[in-house]
Amino acid sequence: MLTDYIEKFSNQTFDIDVEGIEALGRIITVATKTAIEKPNIIFTGVGKTSYVAGYAAALISSVTNLRCFYLDTTEIAHGSAGAIQERDIVIFISNSGKTAEILRALEIVRTKGATTASITKNDSNPLAKGVDYPIVASYPEEGGPWNLAPRLSINAQNTVIELLSIYLQISMGFTKEEYQKNHQAGSIGAALSAELTK
Repeated sequence: MLTDYIEKFSNQTFDIDVEGIEALGRIITVATKTAIEKPNIIFTGVGKTSYVAGYAAALISSVTNLRCFYLDTTEIAHGSAGAIQERDIVIFISNSGKTAEILRALEIVRTKGATTASITKNDSNPLAKGVDYPIVASYPEEGGPWNLAPRLSINAQNTVIELLSIYLQISMGFTKEEYQKNHQAGSIGAALSAELTK
């Protein structure tokens, strides 16, 4: 039953906007290294992409020491926009780039003067057209019986996040010693401690 789906997933091909990732990475790096007041890097999404946003904030903060946070998209219109400052960078994650809640949140964030970026499946949607730094993460199809539930789109979005985390880890000059301070538990913490105490 699953053989056809395994082949689809194993042969997945993403079209990832590497130049867009690098452009956003440069903006984050420069803002963090030169600004007197360091920016918060805020990730937001609706539905399944909210989990991608949460993962992004957790991963990137752990390997860069940047101040990364997840903010629920729907809460932005209900007072949580108060956490967003002009110096901040807000990254919207949405497959279609047309979801009403995320477009409303973008309007609000723009009034705060924050820098904006997006991760969407193409650059022709309202979200991508409305942000400062659009990033495209396209994929051939979602996979699954109806080709509707988010599957491969999530993988494509995660690929963007992972590449952005690598760019920032390198550009920020993040060291293993710093990572060990952040990640002291589990097998990663044990491996780092063993290596750094030789």
